[in-house]
Amino acid sequence: MIPLIDGKPATQDELDYVPTIFENSNCFVTNKESGKTYKLSLHDTAGQVDFKDLRTPVYMVISIWLSLIILLIPVFRWQIFKMFGFQKLNKQNQMFLSF
Repeated sequence: MIPLIDGKPATQDELDYVPTIFENSNCFVTNKESGKTYKLSLHDTAGQVDFKDLRTPVYMVISIWLSLIILLIPVFRWQIFKMFGFQKLNKQNQMFLSF
């Protein structure tokens, strides 16, 4: 079996890659009306379901926290529901999370 990434055979470097929570990307966005500049940062938690404990030291001066979680994989889904303590399913067995 040949591993694929984006429909193409994966290189050895891609297969050896191990993501970490310390990877991040930053960009600066300027509001055209006010001229004020904002720094936008993306921090990849790379499947670290225990990121809850890292939130305070890593993201100390944030204004907005946006968490994107893959709910298609049952193990991740179960860990998230254990962490937040709720589950809602509709007739199609789709999940809805509300905070």
